[in-house]
Amino acid sequence: MKKNYLSVYKCNEFRVVSNEFVGRIEDTPENISAFVVSADFNCNYALVDDMDTVKVFTMGNYLDLVPDTEYLEKELRPVLLQMQFGETEVPNVKYEPIKKSLEEFLGEKDLQLATEDTYKSMSETSKSFEEIEQDEFNHDDIEI
Repeated sequence: MKKNYLSVYKCNEFRVVSNEFVGRIEDTPENISAFVVSADFNCNYALVDDMDTVKVFTMGNYLDLVPDTEYLEKELRPVLLQMQFGETEVPNVKYEPIKKSLEEFLGEKDLQLATEDTYKSMSETSKSFEEIEQDEFNHDDIEI
């Protein structure tokens, strides 16, 4: 099952998302709650989905705004309150693994690694630096 992640950005001011990227966290009520409860009291964050929609704004280590009120009431708030009141232990925040193999990264982009044959065919069809330089500076065909 594919996990969904939220991108976390610091906010410069009240609900003004900066370009200061913090990381990507798993998009589950438990993980979002763990992030909020363990967040820096002096920082505000925006948790943004892959469609660039803000799912959660925080203010310090509290929720500020959750546009989807149904999600807030039914899924997020019950978990968050239990953590904030110490009724459940706050787990470590689960971040997206940053290190991926080159093959995994390229596979996500529907690309492939270049093979030795690719390099050979490129070198056969490409010009050398000297040939390019000659083409650029050969102005014998220009009449003055």
